[in-house]
Amino acid sequence: MTIVTLGCPKNESDSDFIKGQLSSFGYNLVCDPQIADVIVINTCGFIEPAKQESIETIFEYANYKEEGKCKVLAVVGCLAQRYPDELFKEIPEIDILLGVNCWSKLPEKISEFLKGGRILQIDDPSSHLESDFTRAKPDLPFAYLKISDGCNSRCSYCAIPFIKGSYHSLSIDKLIDEVKYLTSNGVREIILVGQDTGNYGVDIYSERKLPELILNLSKIEQLDWIRLMYIQPDGLSEDLLTVMATDSKVCNYVDIPFQHSSEKILRMMRRNGCGKDYLSLVDKARDRIPGVVIRSSLIVGFPGESDEDFEDLLAFTKDADLDYLGVFEYFAEEGTAAATLSSQVLKEVKRERYHQLTCLQDSITLEKNKRYIGQEIKTLTESHEEGEIFLGRSQYQAPEIDGIVYIKGCNGQDLKVGDFVLAKITGFDGYDLVGDAEC
Repeated sequence: MTIVTLGCPKNESDSDFIKGQLSSFGYNLVCDPQIADVIVINTCGFIEPAKQESIETIFEYANYKEEGKCKVLAVVGCLAQRYPDELFKEIPEIDILLGVNCWSKLPEKISEFLKGGRILQIDDPSSHLESDFTRAKPDLPFAYLKISDGCNSRCSYCAIPFIKGSYHSLSIDKLIDEVKYLTSNGVREIILVGQDTGNYGVDIYSERKLPELILNLSKIEQLDWIRLMYIQPDGLSEDLLTVMATDSKVCNYVDIPFQHSSEKILRMMRRNGCGKDYLSLVDKARDRIPGVVIRSSLIVGFPGESDEDFEDLLAFTKDADLDYLGVFEYFAEEGTAAATLSSQVLKEVKRERYHQLTCLQDSITLEKNKRYIGQEIKTLTESHEEGEIFLGRSQYQAPEIDGIVYIKGCNGQDLKVGDFVLAKITGFDGYDLVGDAEC
């Protein structure tokens, strides 16, 4: 079998469980789709570019039904949940189409298909899975831990509630068991993900339990780093800040999606707060956690965004002085309230604003990288390049989005993937740091 994962880290976590589930039924994972008898595509359906990528990937891998050994092409996940009938009708190469919470049925559905007949199953997205499924053994020293799914917020631009359903947390005991399994198989860093991780526990414990979850995970001896992603602004509570400041296993890093700074635009987005509130939150985090690295995301070109609103966003970005920032152009997603607004921003205006904001943040991040030069930074090694060069990350860098550390000067016999090493930073190349190992 070959499994292709598209979209966010939450899908990465789901794909690990899909691999584990199919492996338990005797399927072997292969990297080359040319020799795979089963191909599973875990899709994303969040915004237009992600949907287009998913569709193109489906067509690409459908070719292996003729060119390779593929007998079963299964499409699962968010795009399947959002557009089941259209996909099943328009792409007859799809043999099995399953929604977001149906992946556990893959083994039985593959057997059913091989006996005859295409299969389509889409369940209520709020019927979340919570069973003793086993993840595939990790092949990297970090892993994403999906602590919740779905969302109870109704941001006017977002299709997630249609796709994922209502907010649902996994139990603390379940997550502790999952992390023990991961760390016993070489994982050193756990990255907490969900649609709104700061709200963890409200549905099953009637109160936010993220600080308690972190403290419980921190007791796992083999775990070294805990990283927090997707903490909405109102989720960065005093209790959470205290745990972040005092627990040595929590990375000095937090991801807080602000999305905009203009109060007018935020109200139209159906989000709370304003740029002034967000700047105060950034100051509080930096005061409570000295040296904390902050990532955020912002949307440009939301309907009704005037030149003044965009100037407000540029000023906010300068004042916030964030370490990392994901900038996204607004896309009118069908079914969302924002898509019906008449004040849509022209595509060329959105593109120009995207470039302006991205260039501004690039200059901020590159200037911040200078502070690391001369410092010795604890780095987790993730891969071995040619010669004596390893690739790794510091606690100030999340995988795949914040750059890496090129670690030089260690013989391959002295250092292996999954080890921690002190790297004295000597320079940087864009977002990536370059350092000499202290082996």
